Amino acid sequence: IRLYADDLKIINSENDSLQGDIDKLYNWSVQNLMKFHPDKCKLIRCTHKRNIVNLSYYILGQEVEIADSEKDLGITMTPKVSFTDYQEIILSKGSQKLGLLRRSSRFIKNPSQRRILYLALVRSQFEHCSQIWHPISKNSMTAFEKLQKRAVKWILSKISESYDNDLYLQKLKAIEISLLSEKFIYNDLSLMHKVLHENSSLKHPSFIHRYIRFDNAKNTRLPRTLR
Repeated sequence: IRLYADDLKIINSENDSLQGDIDKLYNWSVQNLMKFHPDKCKLIRCTHKRNIVNLSYYILGQEVEIADSEKDLGITMTPKVSFTDYQEIILSKGSQKLGLLRRSSRFIKNPSQRRILYLALVRSQFEHCSQIWHPISKNSMTAFEKLQKRAVKWILSKISESYDNDLYLQKLKAIEISLLSEKFIYNDLSLMHKVLHENSSLKHPSFIHRYIRFDNAKNTRLPRTLR
């Protein structure tokens, strides 16, 4: 069971036992005066298997709807656990926000102010839970960088100019904005650091652990590393 505020999920790899889990959870909700609304409950079968066991599950005698996709804390989940559709959605949303920003902020000419507006209203859209959904294919990543390139031209009031990759990097450095690909990697590493140092509710996988190595000659403590 995963609970965040009023959002609750049951994750179960055993089809036969899921109905029992649903019944126990529903009984708990009744005892605590927190009845679930069956119409707001959805079922997603996340698997890459071709042969899927199609069992039905019920709450209060009402069958739980099987969804092709469902938002989970703002992230669109699909049965194949593919985030391609969500990437297109968030890219379109970012493009719309950038267009709105350009139209409504024509009176702002200062690059520093434009930079702040872009980071707060557009780029922030790309950093919500990016560790889960961020693009890994070259084509997808290029689409995100193209949008940021448009933003950089607007920030510097150079809309009509053409930037090759080298010039784009120079402009990013001048206004102190990182490549989106680098920012995604930074967010990944930041989360991993929090997990390893137990500053997150997430638990690191068993095959990754910290260890302390001693130098036998000097009996000195060496830095912790990943194995």
